[in-house]
Amino acid sequence: MNAHSKLIEKLVILELKLFTGTTTIITPDNKQWIIYLYQGMLLWAEGGSHVYRFWQRHLNYICPQANITLFEKERIKTNSSTDYYFINTLLKEKLASRKETKYLIEQRLENVLFDIFQAEHRQKLKINSQPKSAYSLLKKNLNLTLTPIATYQLSSKAYDKWSIWAGKGLTSCSPNLAPLLKKENQISQQISPIMLQNMKRMLNGKNTIRDLALQMDKDFFDVTCALVPYFFKGYVKFLEIPDLPAVNLPLMLSRN
Repeated sequence: MNAHSKLIEKLVILELKLFTGTTTIITPDNKQWIIYLYQGMLLWAEGGSHVYRFWQRHLNYICPQANITLFEKERIKTNSSTDYYFINTLLKEKLASRKETKYLIEQRLENVLFDIFQAEHRQKLKINSQPKSAYSLLKKNLNLTLTPIATYQLSSKAYDKWSIWAGKGLTSCSPNLAPLLKKENQISQQISPIMLQNMKRMLNGKNTIRDLALQMDKDFFDVTCALVPYFFKGYVKFLEIPDLPAVNLPLMLSRN
């Protein structure tokens, strides 16, 4: 068990107790995440940054042919208070296999846990757990029949990624930032024209590091390390960008 993370300590206890319910994590500036557990296993996570950017990049990756209106119909039908309706729609419409769906859930949980560990490094977090019945989770349209995700195993994996990230001096940099290419005239003298065109296309300040990593089929850590030298030379700037509004998601998907 990693003694540097109060969240992992808490989650391990909940796993051992076969806890069913929610764990809410809140920062001093009221940023919030909610982790859902069923019988001690990780079920889902919501909150934090870029919920709909997550879906944009992963739907493009797994099922680019999907009609986004199907997801909106499911949201309205279930009156869902979380974005888990994407998972249910993928299964219901057979747009993704159960294996692919589990991958999406793991990615969501891993992203959220990484962001929480980064926040935990900077400030003290409030962590509160509330028991809930399986019925209450079903009422939120969460699927309890998918293969459970081992809590300690996944949280440790996310923490290991954070530790490597921090070990490279990237604690102040988030994979939710969007790189923007600057000083094109200067950098053009140091790289090939083809590389410059690729950098101009991808480093446009509209795609986060996580977005770019999935597009390039690389780990976001590797993408960031490749950009850091350009950042220190002043050729790349990292921007905070907002999430995509849910209503704009179809347009964003269709443009890719």
